[in-house]
Amino acid sequence: MLKIFEQKNNTVAFVAVSIAAILYGSFGLISAQAQITKTPPLLFITLGIFFGLITSTVVGLLFNSNNFSVLKLVFSKNKNLSVLEKSNISSFRKMTLLRSFAGLYFVFTMAGFYLLDNKIIGVLIAETYPIFSILISYYLLKKVLKRGNLLYDWLLIIISLLGVFLLFWKEIYILENNTAQLWGIALSLIGALLVAYATVLSPIMTIQLSKIRKKSNFNNSITSQFITDLLLFCVMFVVSVAFYTLDDFKNLLNQSVLLNALLLGASIVFLSNVLSRTGGAIATSHNIFLVWFLTPVVGVILLWYFGFGEIDSTIVLAFILILVPNILLNLDIKESFSFKATFIWILLSTIILFYYEGGGVFVVI
Repeated sequence: MLKIFEQKNNTVAFVAVSIAAILYGSFGLISAQAQITKTPPLLFITLGIFFGLITSTVVGLLFNSNNFSVLKLVFSKNKNLSVLEKSNISSFRKMTLLRSFAGLYFVFTMAGFYLLDNKIIGVLIAETYPIFSILISYYLLKKVLKRGNLLYDWLLIIISLLGVFLLFWKEIYILENNTAQLWGIALSLIGALLVAYATVLSPIMTIQLSKIRKKSNFNNSITSQFITDLLLFCVMFVVSVAFYTLDDFKNLLNQSVLLNALLLGASIVFLSNVLSRTGGAIATSHNIFLVWFLTPVVGVILLWYFGFGEIDSTIVLAFILILVPNILLNLDIKESFSFKATFIWILLSTIILFYYEGGGVFVVI
């Protein structure tokens, strides 16, 4: 079964990253549940990273990923290796440190989420990062991924971005101008930039690791995630000890806090990232990162279902605007220009009719 992850295949990559995007879409709901227990964002994320680290360790043992052997190889002196081998290890070490730093997006995103009165705003602003991922990938992955028709790609990117914009426009329009809300937006945007960087660096780590050892992409994704989590946890734990008391740590021993942190660690920190790394490693197009536009749709639906927000016709339209461009960009259903043009005109006509009939957010406001 794991053999499907060993060859370049954008359709398989699309499925893997789509699952990762759906899992990551639950981050807003998990954060909302954590805020109910009044758990500080830094402590909660540190606990979640810890559970993610445990998960990557256990899964690594089950799939014989040799996590600790690679850790020793990367961060110890290797005098008997060739120049090429040392260069590959050095590159992987550099990517690991950068990816670990980018992992702080969890803290910024959750802190911004805490400050905002309307939780949907924080989730949706943070979920605009796919557009940054695509831009970053053009530079960091230019030797790995092919470029398509830039004009066509950018048109679909703009349509997907419009879908995300529609989701939170109404909320931003009525937002009260106060310092806490503005800081919440700012922190969410910083989180979006960091997660975009992390999204692109993750498959690079997997590709770099494949040059060091001959293991499957799935195994390399597990190992690279394990090393990232280990470094990130060590840094966050030290910072947490410096800023919080023993009583604050004792408060983490709460059933609800532990359950939410376990969900964060197992489903988002580990599984979502491993699938994202694996999908990115076998992708053939930069557009694979646009799949992450599915996360705000999932996030909004979950928040609505569990009573943290409302769903309306705007969300339904946004889902269409996000999903259809993803299909056109990633599955290559047809190469015909007329086929693509027809889909685009359907999307544009849907938008025009939506507002002409008075269902748009501007009319509601």
